[in-house]
Amino acid sequence: MQESFRYLRSLLDYASNDTPNESSLYGAVSFILTLFCTSARVTATKFENLYLGSFPQKDLKKSRPRKKFRAPDFTILVVQSTFGQQSTGRTIEDTGPLIWEVKASSESLAWFGEGRSEKPDLVEKFFRHFCQIATQVVYAKKKFNHKPIHALLSIDIWFVLLYFPGNPPSVVWTTGRTGKPQLHPSDYHKFYDYLIVPPAPIVNEDCTAFSREFLYALQLSVEDLTDMTVTPHPSFRAPEGTAEFISTQVRHIHLSPLLNIERHLFTVKEATIQ
Repeated sequence: MQESFRYLRSLLDYASNDTPNESSLYGAVSFILTLFCTSARVTATKFENLYLGSFPQKDLKKSRPRKKFRAPDFTILVVQSTFGQQSTGRTIEDTGPLIWEVKASSESLAWFGEGRSEKPDLVEKFFRHFCQIATQVVYAKKKFNHKPIHALLSIDIWFVLLYFPGNPPSVVWTTGRTGKPQLHPSDYHKFYDYLIVPPAPIVNEDCTAFSREFLYALQLSVEDLTDMTVTPHPSFRAPEGTAEFISTQVRHIHLSPLLNIERHLFTVKEATIQ
């Protein structure tokens, strides 16, 4: 994996010099997901020759609704190979354990080295993208055979993992200064309800290994698929004790300071995501 991390570091160095352009991060994210998917093993009782695949900008709509929809930047799907095989007449339904939305911070943050912050002040920015994630989850639930959805949201090299066992909640949203829907501070607690891995870096400070939080997030996203089992490669498994460590981190997140953001910065509207 050493050579893989050297390559990944080159992709991240390029992206860090091109902020705040989120598309510059796509190369690194694509490489990470390709490594994860191609090294994982998928088994099922009803189907053979199953694999994980990473798909950029996957269209999650079964039909074209009038409402504008933004596809997630990346989606992991279970795919079936029929190469050299006789058709069984069965067609595997779309099963998508994870969607990944990529964002770039407008702030100049140190991504590597001793000056890097393990948890920069990005929490509010994660909150503000919740509405977009929730909308993407709604479409994913309509399309995928696997109904619970994990959503990974990253900003630069930091991420959170959200879990939606059911439909996303009704939320209060605001147009803010950007004109885009954002979660209003009065509803930040709803983001917290779905948060299962709090803000953490994807890689360590010198990009020689993935963080245990990120490995744990990938494991969680594929461990409860319907009628199939995904076994990540050993290099993508979090060390023992990670689940307990992250559970403690979630319990100690304090949202109250963020709830005091001045309300006059926002135009509040009621919205139900359906």
